[in-house]
This record gives sequence, structure tokens and C-alpha cells, in this order.
Amino acid sequence: MAERSKVYFANPRRTRLGGICEKIRALWKESGMADMIDEYDVVAVKMHFGEPGLTTYIRPIIARTVVDLVKDAGGRPVLTDTTTLYKRRRHTADSYYEAMKENGFTPETVGCPILVADGFRNNGVYVTLDRYYKLKEVKVAQVIYDADVLVSLAHITFHGDTGIAGTIKNIAMGGTCTETKLRAHSSDAKPKLVPERCIKCGICVRICPAGALSFKEKVLTLDKTLCISCGDCIAACPQGAIRVPWGMAQQTYRGVLDQYKGVISTFREGKVGHIDIALDITPGCDCQAPNDTPMVPNIGILASKDGLACDRAAFDLINAAPGIPGTRAEEIGALEPGSDKFKALFPSLDMDELWRLAAEAEIGNLDYELIDIEKEE
Repeated sequence: MAERSKVYFANPRRTRLGGICEKIRALWKESGMADMIDEYDVVAVKMHFGEPGLTTYIRPIIARTVVDLVKDAGGRPVLTDTTTLYKRRRHTADSYYEAMKENGFTPETVGCPILVADGFRNNGVYVTLDRYYKLKEVKVAQVIYDADVLVSLAHITFHGDTGIAGTIKNIAMGGTCTETKLRAHSSDAKPKLVPERCIKCGICVRICPAGALSFKEKVLTLDKTLCISCGDCIAACPQGAIRVPWGMAQQTYRGVLDQYKGVISTFREGKVGHIDIALDITPGCDCQAPNDTPMVPNIGILASKDGLACDRAAFDLINAAPGIPGTRAEEIGALEPGSDKFKALFPSLDMDELWRLAAEAEIGNLDYELIDIEKEE
């Protein structure tokens, strides 16, 4: 029988250990995160900077705490994320940098460079998987591929595709390039045209690397035999005339697992760590602005070198907690401690099946030991 993975935990209250930032430092020490970092290692701290208009994303001071810990261990930190597949404020590098600043993330506030990992040109490196569910090839964003160490700093929320948005989704969707995100979300993996929204600006035709888009009798058309599913046109269209052909959640999750495997495969063993921030746990992820109020009380902070175990522990703690009256938890009848809040919120999503798929993908261990660092004192 495989040894249980260790997941270290601290509650969100101010205690003898201090507040949230002090507890992150304690968890970093207890979980051995510093041991991952050799002198002069480039450490990519992968996080979500929040869609503008959101108020529950990870605060810059929390990111700064992790950055300082990386520096103390001798590493060279960089905070990073990738552009989005859908068209919002984070869909291009230039607009994402503006969004970061609006939400308080600058090199001055966090103490290190902040880079959009796939840059201005959807830059990345293809990684081939030996075993996969949906994606044989995964394009890992360049900044993350180039790093020596990866630290996932994930904000735990609910999510319609994965049930829980945590470290696996943070690394998977946030660590890969647009075309990989497109193929993960859709079984067709070809953009969907909405001709009535097209203003015939020609941007998509000009930037398409395969020459798959053109105007025929003044109507935008896509030659699917030429399309390479890069997704550049989706990001570039100013009118939303080119969209993602969203697939079913169960299929998307298979792609997410392949993405996660592809990203972590580019790091040597023992060079990937995970921190889950289970505060402000909203019904939707940090891409959704404006956001709804949190459904459950603040849970705390979790840290582990096993991302699957870390997410599963957060999932179990959320279900064990009471729902907050007056929120979505009350609307879906999930106020009682121990109620399955994920099933109540997403009735069509089979979380048991998703966990089974994750375990079979051999990305981590569902059997974990939760170590409360305050009780260990």
C-alpha cells in the first residue's frame, strides 16, 4: 500500500502562530518547500491575479509572503500566469498586465518580476505524454517551462468543470498555452464562428498562422482542414465573433489532467510544491467578475508536495464545514456540516468519477494525512 501523502494545514484564525502570512511561513517550513530550491533556481510562482472587478482573489500581500520565502531559500522568484482562452481583460498579455496593476500586483508590491507566461505570441514548448486521456501533446507556457521550480499558489473556489478550482486546475489551465486550453475544453477543438457579430476588421484573418480564416462573399469563414486549433483568433477578435466550442465538463476534466501532467513533467522530481488558499470560497472561480459571496466560512491554508492530495483535503474540509446562511449554500440546501456542497451546486458533475480519473492518471495520491501544524506544536 502506498504511503499516505502529507498535507499540512493551518486554520485562518489569528493564534499564537500569528495571522495568515505568518501561518504561510510556518506551513512552508513544515512542508519542506524550501528544500525544493537550490541556490539561484528560477522559481515560477503560478497564481491567478483575478479578473478586474473581482474582490476575492488572493491578496498581493499573500503573494509577497511566498515571494520572500523563495528568496530566503536562495531562489529567484517570478509570479506568473497565462492569458485566457475566452475574451475578457486577461485574454492578451498587454491587457493582462493592466488587469494585474488594477488588482494591486506590480513588481514593487510583490517584490519580484511578474510575467505573463505565454507572452504576446502564445509562446510555449510542446511536451508529449506517454499516457493520456485526451491530449497527447501539451504546450507548456514558456516562462513556466524555463523555470527550475514550480510553486502553485492557488485560490480554492468552486468550479463548474472541475468541481473544485485548486492547485490542479491552477497548474493545468494556467500553465499551458491557448491551443492546449482549446483542445482541453472542446472535443472538436475548432473555433466557433458567430458571423452576425463580425465587423469585418480582418484582425483574425491577418493573425491566423494557418490561413484558415477568410472572407467569402463578405462573410467570415473557417476552413477546418487548415485550422491548427491555436486559439489565437479567439483571443484577438474584438467583438466575440469567434468563440470557444465549450465541451462537457467530464471531457474537459480529462484534458485538465493531461495538462497538469504535461506541465509538471517538465520539472525534476521534488521540484513542484502546492499551496492552497482556502479563503473567500466563492461559487465561481476568480475568472468570474463580479463575484458572488463565499458559500462557506474561511477554511484555512494547506500545503503539500502532492497537488492531488492538497486539493482533496480542501474538498473534504469544505464539505465538512457549514454553509453560510443567505448565500448560494442556502439556496441549494447545503447549509448542514457534512452536506455535499459540490453535488448540490453542480448536480450533473460526478465528483467521485473525477477523483477516480485523477487517481488513475497517477498525478498524486487521494490518500492523505492532514497535519494541523498548530496541534503539532
